[in-house]
Amino acid sequence: MKTRAILNSPAIFLFLASLLLPVLALAHHSFEMFDVEKTVVLTGTVKQWQWTNPHVWIQLNAQQDGAVTEWSLEGVSVNQLERQGWKRNMLSVGDAVSITIHPLRNGKPGGQWLKVTGADGKQIGLVAPAVPGK
Repeated sequence: MKTRAILNSPAIFLFLASLLLPVLALAHHSFEMFDVEKTVVLTGTVKQWQWTNPHVWIQLNAQQDGAVTEWSLEGVSVNQLERQGWKRNMLSVGDAVSITIHPLRNGKPGGQWLKVTGADGKQIGLVAPAVPGK
């Protein structure tokens, strides 16, 4: 009977829950894959705009050296973008844009997007780097 009382104790529940917190924190990926010391500006057209959590994504067909390369660009969460004035309809497939990114360290066509500029030269919304402490 004492064992059952101990297992039903709020203190035991809190203890077990506290063991889970580090595991949950590790479930979110690190930003080490992005080279935060570099910024690159890509120009192209939006192939896909994914307004999703935990991160918003832009698939960009970028012009580079006369060829088109598809880039996968990760943004912050929908909640963060909404707090910065973004709306789901601010980008559409086919939009001509320039996007400032932190590129992937491995050289593949991807990165973390920081700023989006429309064809008219005006910045679309505001985005702060998602890298903690940067």
